[in-house]
Amino acid sequence: MRLDVMKTYKLYIGGAFPRSESGRSYQLKDKRGNFIANPALA
Repeated sequence: MRLDVMKTYKLYIGGAFPRSESGRSYQLKDKRGNFIANPALA
């Protein structure tokens, strides 16, 4: 039995992956204000 695994896209800037710990991210929320994700700033 095989599981379908969705592809995870990665952001690569200036030879490195931006890390959320560096403060270069923001909270993405839906219309109701519910948290969705922490995308990195490009």
